Amino acid sequence: MIPNSSDHTDFGDVAVSGAMVNRVFTITNSGMGDLWLTNTPRVEVSGPHSDDFSVTIEPESPVVTGGSTAFVVRFDPTAAGLRSATLVIANDDGDESVYSFAIQGTGVSTSVPTVVGVAVKGTGWTEEFLDQIEMAGLGVDGYSIPVGSGEQLSAIPWQGINQIAIMFNEDVLITQGDLSVNGVATAMYLFVPVASGGFSYDPIIHTATWTLAAPISGDKLLLVLNSATSGVRNESGVQLDGEWDNPSDQTDSSSDTFPSGDGLSGGDFVFRFNVLAGDANGNGDVAFQDFFELQVAFGTSGPEPSKADLDTDGEVDFQDFLILQAQFREQLPSGEPEDVAGLDRDRDGDIDFQDFLALQISFGDVDELLNDAMPRIASIRAHDHRADNGEGWVPRRSRIESKIASPAFTKVVGLKPTEVVFEDVDTDWRLHNLIDEVTDAVIGRKRSLGGLGYFGTAVPV
Repeated sequence: MIPNSSDHTDFGDVAVSGAMVNRVFTITNSGMGDLWLTNTPRVEVSGPHSDDFSVTIEPESPVVTGGSTAFVVRFDPTAAGLRSATLVIANDDGDESVYSFAIQGTGVSTSVPTVVGVAVKGTGWTEEFLDQIEMAGLGVDGYSIPVGSGEQLSAIPWQGINQIAIMFNEDVLITQGDLSVNGVATAMYLFVPVASGGFSYDPIIHTATWTLAAPISGDKLLLVLNSATSGVRNESGVQLDGEWDNPSDQTDSSSDTFPSGDGLSGGDFVFRFNVLAGDANGNGDVAFQDFFELQVAFGTSGPEPSKADLDTDGEVDFQDFLILQAQFREQLPSGEPEDVAGLDRDRDGDIDFQDFLALQISFGDVDELLNDAMPRIASIRAHDHRADNGEGWVPRRSRIESKIASPAFTKVVGLKPTEVVFEDVDTDWRLHNLIDEVTDAVIGRKRSLGGLGYFGTAVPV
């Protein structure tokens, strides 16, 4: 018998952790003699998710002729997704000495999936080197990229990096195509096919690992993890909460820390880091200072990993000098990486004519927005904003003035801050929203036009 909500054998959707549903079932004796329930416990729960179901009130035994007894089953899911079990009632009925029926319920996650770590490694890294990383608290089975400051952008100096691992706070549904790895030297990195081991997901530690078709030698990297409805989500369909604020440069004293997100589902995870083989001091340039770093560390072999152990064999030796010599004068490329896969607007796996047709249509919307917005913004008149700094009243900028004078806005619309005058519009939320909309739209157009250089590129879907 297939579980059904009409007879309560399907318990429906129940939140994981903290919620539960009780169902009452009745045993009726329509026979000529007493019915004895012969097992202990009288109702046994078995099946793949038996721990999610429990009998909280046992039936009475015997059940007299024409009588009945009830028992209560509780569904308290321990994980999201369909949970199933079987109730078994042993008795002395000659026709049906063991009566059983299936039950099920669906655990629904009330949490939001987030990213809690990003790590890199090379399939050629030695166990000695990986052990050093783990003992130093820098990652397990790979190097965890530090966050919270500009150190996130410190160039990783080890050669052979060809794997990226992303850790989540809970079990998620994820595929290889949910991640794109973009660079400057290489616009978009390709993965080893899934059939050849290019992607794996461990539901125990909630970690997805991608293997690149070629290692990263020197590049600025941009990871974009898709949070769309068909992208990263948990068993209940809740989308990834991925928003992330990257540091502006290595001197940035603060940036986001894990977990990712703003507390709400939805939002791609966009993460920046740098790799430059041989750059022992991580400044983006393989130079004499890196030779000094290697000289100081020469001959060491743990217990902590050395940035000068360029070949990741667990020891700083002559081979590392050879790598540094070969990389001497190499630098991180200029410019910033772009989300190439994001240019595939129709998500068919190619940046093609259809994508730029959609882009052309969107240009009309942007032009209309600009034609409407700019006269309104430029017509604002000057107003003297003042604030008390403890030494008397002095002029100050309004929030709207600061926003319009920002480099992002003035660069987009072609105005200088001195060409825009203001009145007291601190509370004019409509204008705030309009400025944000104009900025985002035109920056998006500029970025998309830059994507013409990627025409014909295949992207993961």
